[in-house]
Amino acid sequence: MQTACRILQFIRTALTDMVWPRCCPACGRTLTQREACLCISCIYRLPRTQLHQSDFNELHHKLGSHTRIDKAMAWFWYYRGNDLTSIIIDAKYHDTPRLIRDAAAEYVGELTDEGCNPASFADLTVPVPMHWSKRIARGYNQAEWIADGIRRACGLPIAHCLEATRRHRTQTRLSAVERRKNLQGSISLRRPDIVAGRRILLVDDIITTGATMIAAVEALAQGNPASISILTLGAAKKI
Repeated sequence: MQTACRILQFIRTALTDMVWPRCCPACGRTLTQREACLCISCIYRLPRTQLHQSDFNELHHKLGSHTRIDKAMAWFWYYRGNDLTSIIIDAKYHDTPRLIRDAAAEYVGELTDEGCNPASFADLTVPVPMHWSKRIARGYNQAEWIADGIRRACGLPIAHCLEATRRHRTQTRLSAVERRKNLQGSISLRRPDIVAGRRILLVDDIITTGATMIAAVEALAQGNPASISILTLGAAKKI
């Protein structure tokens, strides 16, 4: 049955591509069936972090808090002004959540090839929450699409157990310390029973100062999970 479904999906995608060819959002080249979010050439050019290869890395240092982080990883370094990485991160502003979902699935595929399948160290994927007013304005929460991409790639179930309890003011011009203060108490755990004793993979699109992730990690810790790991698509890198 699953094989038949995959064949039908392949045929449907092929027919759709004949009528409405998919193009790489970075270079404009027509995508093949095996290329989901970017073409192979652009995928190759991504400045990968390889953070999953280290037990204590730059993200662990950035996310230093009272709660221990198990694994911390990001697909690529995000440089301000880099057109390639900006296309993926800025997709959330251009109503293209499928690009974010497919990018997450691509990243999981690479992790799996290197012996780091998320299903080997996590039981549940938890997306960082978005305040309801912001979600209405945008139409979706990009972290949920990332979680869906992970689910499609390795089967990890998704738990929507975190809630953004208040909408914080914009953080663009705030320092790292100011961002943490701005986010204190902004995220809460709705269902502690869901995470108790489970290995959690907390996901979002990008880590900048880490303030949002820290708020989410501290909320998750209230449910006594077995472990908390972090996965994002991008991690801000200063040059």
